[in-house]
Amino acid sequence: MNLSVKLARDRSEDLMSFLKLREDFRRDGLAATFLTDAMMMKSLVRSFPDSLINVGYPALCTRELLACKKIIKALSVFPVELAVVGHACHAHLKHLKEAADCASNTSVNVWVPCSSLMIAEISKSGIASFVDSCVKVVGDWTSSCSTPIDVALVDCMSREDGLFERVIVMAERFLLAGCRRVILCDTMGKVLPKELSKLFCALSDSRRYDNILI
Repeated sequence: MNLSVKLARDRSEDLMSFLKLREDFRRDGLAATFLTDAMMMKSLVRSFPDSLINVGYPALCTRELLACKKIIKALSVFPVELAVVGHACHAHLKHLKEAADCASNTSVNVWVPCSSLMIAEISKSGIASFVDSCVKVVGDWTSSCSTPIDVALVDCMSREDGLFERVIVMAERFLLAGCRRVILCDTMGKVLPKELSKLFCALSDSRRYDNILI
């Protein structure tokens, strides 16, 4: 075997030995795909053991709630973590809990918009009031449920005055409220490496770097 080919193959195998997937071709929101059933999800978890799989958005409708529960029950015996997704609002908590309670290998992932544009689209309150309400939702969950909760900060890489500082404050507040991880979402796909590095350096100053994902 050619040495360069062998080295490439060995490197690929080494990568796969520690690569953990957070599968994000999810069934929730605008990406809802009802044909993605338990059988299809089984193929995914067999290929990526020890990964975290977003199985769906139980608050979307009754059909989606039932589908999420069926998938979670079918995958409960596999070495993966199964996340249900929703908005950071109290109206979604009961649906998230109902689905997550179907197995012990579950978690909850709530998304929170960061940019003023996205906040204005889903909330009539001001930015500060909106963030306060979302932090309260996370705090209420962690004080009443043992299931881990992660917070996805959506559109946090937009080029907006003051957004950089807002993201740092929001990440810190959610972690203090008890969330397990904060996920930074480059929703528009425009972030530059130097911008990402600057944000991570600022977040690492809070000594919570291990709880930040992107």
